[in-house]
Amino acid sequence: MNAPASLATLAATWAQVKAEEDAAKARRLEIEAQIVGVMPAKDEGVTKVEQDGLRVSVTYKLTRSVDTDAVRGAWGSLQPAVQSAFRWKADIDTKALRELDAQEAQQIAPFITTKPAKPSVKVEPIN
Repeated sequence: MNAPASLATLAATWAQVKAEEDAAKARRLEIEAQIVGVMPAKDEGVTKVEQDGLRVSVTYKLTRSVDTDAVRGAWGSLQPAVQSAFRWKADIDTKALRELDAQEAQQIAPFITTKPAKPSVKVEPIN
């Protein structure tokens, strides 16, 4: 049975593999940019090219954001069809949540599902 690796060995190996991963990702992104450059372009949607036994697809998207305060201010004057273009979603203000007392936290608990996130690991050289 192998002895567990030391933290120093694991951290050094992690740093090496992370550097390899970063280099591979950078190279992949370079190639993706070249592919996008030779594919037919559009504002939104998917373009596909089949060649030499390969299907290459590029998905074009537009990012949209909403000025929520402006929409709230104009909401009453918007037609129902226009209102239907917006979705409203409750979100958590973590700072305010942490400031709730026990009774207030009990009231909000049925509406919130809490689960642990993936732990984050960062290894950096010490300068």
